[in-house]
Amino acid sequence: HERMARLRVTARPRQNQADDDGESIADIVHSPEELDEILNEEDGHQEEDEDENGDEDDESIADGQQARMRHERDELADRMMRNPVGDGSTKFYTNQNTLYLLHCLKHDREMLSDDAIDAFAAVGHGEEELSPHAKKQQDKERRRIARNLLSGDECPVKLELITGKRFLSYLLSLRNAKNNTRLSASSYQSKRSGLFHLFRSFRVPQPPTLKEDLKSAMKGLKRTVAREKQRGDGRIEVGKEPMSFALYKFLATKFLEMSGSDGFFGWCFLVLSWNLACRSSNTCILQLKHFRWIEDCFAIFFAHQKNDQGGAKKHPRHIYPNPLEPVICPLLALTMYLLLFGHILSENGSLFPGNDQYIRFSKLLKRTIDLHRDTIISMGHDPEFIGVHSIRKGAATYASSGSTSGPSGAAVNLRVGWTLGNTQDLYIWYEAAGDQYCGRVLSGLPLSSHKFAIIGPRFFLNESVTQNIVSYAVKTCFVKGPANFEAILMHGLATCLFHYDFLCGALSNNHRVLSCALFKNNFNVLRGNIKAGLPWNEEFQSMHCTGIPPHVLLLAKMQAVIETYDRATETLVNRMVQEFDNRTMNGVLSETRIRELFRDEIRAIREEIQIVRTAQQDQMEHQQEEADNSSAFRTHVYLTAGKLRRVPEGWDFPKGTCAVMWMLWLCPDTVKQISAMRFFDPKDVDHLRRGKNKISELKYLMLKFEKSAQGQGLWCENFTPQRANETYSSVFEAVTAEVKDSRKRRLGTLSWQSTVNLLKKIDRKKKAEAESDSDSDSQ
Repeated sequence: HERMARLRVTARPRQNQADDDGESIADIVHSPEELDEILNEEDGHQEEDEDENGDEDDESIADGQQARMRHERDELADRMMRNPVGDGSTKFYTNQNTLYLLHCLKHDREMLSDDAIDAFAAVGHGEEELSPHAKKQQDKERRRIARNLLSGDECPVKLELITGKRFLSYLLSLRNAKNNTRLSASSYQSKRSGLFHLFRSFRVPQPPTLKEDLKSAMKGLKRTVAREKQRGDGRIEVGKEPMSFALYKFLATKFLEMSGSDGFFGWCFLVLSWNLACRSSNTCILQLKHFRWIEDCFAIFFAHQKNDQGGAKKHPRHIYPNPLEPVICPLLALTMYLLLFGHILSENGSLFPGNDQYIRFSKLLKRTIDLHRDTIISMGHDPEFIGVHSIRKGAATYASSGSTSGPSGAAVNLRVGWTLGNTQDLYIWYEAAGDQYCGRVLSGLPLSSHKFAIIGPRFFLNESVTQNIVSYAVKTCFVKGPANFEAILMHGLATCLFHYDFLCGALSNNHRVLSCALFKNNFNVLRGNIKAGLPWNEEFQSMHCTGIPPHVLLLAKMQAVIETYDRATETLVNRMVQEFDNRTMNGVLSETRIRELFRDEIRAIREEIQIVRTAQQDQMEHQQEEADNSSAFRTHVYLTAGKLRRVPEGWDFPKGTCAVMWMLWLCPDTVKQISAMRFFDPKDVDHLRRGKNKISELKYLMLKFEKSAQGQGLWCENFTPQRANETYSSVFEAVTAEVKDSRKRRLGTLSWQSTVNLLKKIDRKKKAEAESDSDSDSQ
């Protein structure tokens, strides 16, 4: 069976051909000699893997490998010659030309080749009466035939018969299906581009007269469309509406407030797309290895863009944290997303793994817009024309026109990824300062305030908070990731702790992220040593700040003058009051003396509070030392639902990925003082809905994890959060290895219960196969 499976993989496709009797023979043909050669070649590969010192007379195998590699290179070269554009553009042009073929089939059959007419005849001529369902199926089959014809070797259209008038007639026949108006000028231009691609893909030069005729036709058509729009026929705007900054903040808030995992995905995708101002296709394929922390921001590199097909413009796009508006802070959105989906760091691949991430976000955006339709209309937007592309339009508009003192047009064009024309592209080059300015503007910092120069939250080290303590906290909260992410995660953790109260207020009580280590450990000491400030503040003067325009420095100086004036005025008034009070006679208490008595009393109260706070701090440090032991709080019980249990009143069964449950299984919740879940009994959760079933399912999953950890030598009795994160990747890969199949599953994003269902399905399948084998052996 394995040899035949390998045979199907290595089988060589051949063109359909007819034998002497005219009958069709198979696409894949192997003689007995070829069969033995292929199978022996595959067996030879396996022997090489098992024994490095095997026979060295494998020249035939090497020749076969080289032949296949040469054949693959030739096929790739042929495809590149046929389609010099990207896959997305090729698909777009194919769709445009499919419409043209169907138009010719219905209205101008003289334009089609004989082979194309015969291919379409197989599904009917379109003149017979059909039911609506049958008509729909026929149209679907015709589109499939048209796409196959366009990908063939022979052009299905007689290109020599195309004239400007003929193609203009086709364009005039197209109407908007919703309101029966003409298409936009850009839509007509896309049809013209599709025709150009048709000539190019079949290597047929366009006649010069056709180029001139089409140029004149397009000018006349655009003029006609503009006049009709002026008369009220159709929309004046073209395509999607640009997303306003207010709508961007509103959608980011709604994504953050969602209780499911899709909310954090949408939040991170939206905020990064806005700050990058890039095409959504670039956001979908962001790679972790392309991130880097630079000075006071993180940067993302693109190796390929629509306006840079050769990858020559490998310039970073700088993205800045926004401590003033946490809901649109890109560093906070990225960090919380990685906190919830920690496996992404261990895989060191795509930031948004899986197929069709664009469709996933598009559907999520549409659902959110439909849910808040009235609010969006009140903002001045038409929900029908708000889509994924609105993000890039809105970001570009906000960066270039959001303020009269915004970045230069050239800097915005380079950031967004637009071409400037041959001459401008030659003389206007990228500089970091322009892109850094764009980054601060897009992050939502107030451009007309001195706070535009604010630096994001960061740890300030001292005797109580050392670099080792910070590193330990990072490893406690995040799965081990690539080296280039260490600085990003450190600043990201500082941002999360800085906005800890905001997150606790914005997230629902049953949100999956609340089960992560950030909310299960006590980081109060670290939170007290995190600051965000301005470059001219004493703590930040030694730091190099980027992306600050000169006018912000002038605003800062004006603010300093205002504060100095306020202090001087207050001091003058206080001195005058003091002088008047000191002149009071006959032993009457003056206002100044009363204030001094109050100050002395307040000072004494503060000293007492400081003593109590020091005692509490010592107790917290003692509890933190206990928390390092995975057996901490094992004996803690609460009176819950009339019984003593290990969980307090209001506790609910955690939701989240396997990474979250692995942490909770091994480590205690030091905030709520709950023991690690591996010490739970069914009676601890029997008051919850399906509590016993859930603890049983979790035990089934975690025992597999424990067995894998023991097999790899990673198990220990006392797990710390850091060690749990370090071992998770290896254990998870081993346990879910059997789950991976032909489908490209996002296993790390699945809930732990979904993972349990997949593993149980595999166990049932193995059991059935074992019973079948035992029955066959007995027979």
